[in-house]
Amino acid sequence: MRIYIGTFDESEMESILQELRKAGIRSEIKPSIDVAVHVRYLIKGKLSEIKNKYKDTEMADLVEKWEKYIEVAREILKNNRKEGDFEKELLKKLIPEGDEMVVVLFEAMKDGGDEEIKKLEKIMEGKEEEEVENFFSRFREAIKIVDALHKILLANGIKYEGGEIHGNLSDDPIMIIHIEGIDGERAEKLNLDFAFDTYVDKKVDIYGNLMDIIYEREKLKKMAVKNPRYVEILILSDAIAMMLDKLEGKMELEEFFDRVIKIQEEDNRIFFTPSAIEEILETLEKMEIIKMKKGKIWLSKK
Repeated sequence: MRIYIGTFDESEMESILQELRKAGIRSEIKPSIDVAVHVRYLIKGKLSEIKNKYKDTEMADLVEKWEKYIEVAREILKNNRKEGDFEKELLKKLIPEGDEMVVVLFEAMKDGGDEEIKKLEKIMEGKEEEEVENFFSRFREAIKIVDALHKILLANGIKYEGGEIHGNLSDDPIMIIHIEGIDGERAEKLNLDFAFDTYVDKKVDIYGNLMDIIYEREKLKKMAVKNPRYVEILILSDAIAMMLDKLEGKMELEEFFDRVIKIQEEDNRIFFTPSAIEEILETLEKMEIIKMKKGKIWLSKK
């Protein structure tokens, strides 16, 4: 009988298998494909259309904010078509006055120049940890806006070639505004568009041998202290011991099932389904811990 221990990345698998081997617990692995789907909500459409659609909703201020962002981008494009310069100008316009660190870090990341890195180090010198964390939070938010504006430009037919930006925004551009922190029910009421991010990864399911888990309870206790991932199988091992404590002499199987389908110890409760009890009893019989015959169950003398 196999007991599911967990699903892990391949990088974690070997260390877990080694821990189980050291404890004398035989294991089995089953590769699997893990699929995780994340829903993103967004406002998409011509600026005039979405302004009208959301004018009386909580999204009105957000649409107005992004209308200002696109106007900033339009003005910069009138005078500067170089992609790198366009991004720097956007950051300067979008960030609060005096937050020069954002632009400096952006330049350091883009250009990788020693001069920019030294400049950033000087600005960071003597800053408190909380202040540095707040800065990086502002930086990430600014970069997200710049990336989103690039996507809007592309959606409007703007081309990026040879480090330069080609094309012009119409007076009524297509807007793509991503919404964060909104639940599905609210998004449906607002009639927001949605898109899926689907992540497909290889995982490994690890199973332990039930017989070994029963026999190696003491080793399991030590493992669970060091690593919480083993707590559940330790609880199972203890639960089986509690189940056996309910067995008195030669009992009717039906009576035994009634005793163990729910076990309570102080405030803790353990619930077994009938099919789970059957599987556990089958394993215990193979281990010659119990005997079953003609609707009765009892502990083996061995």
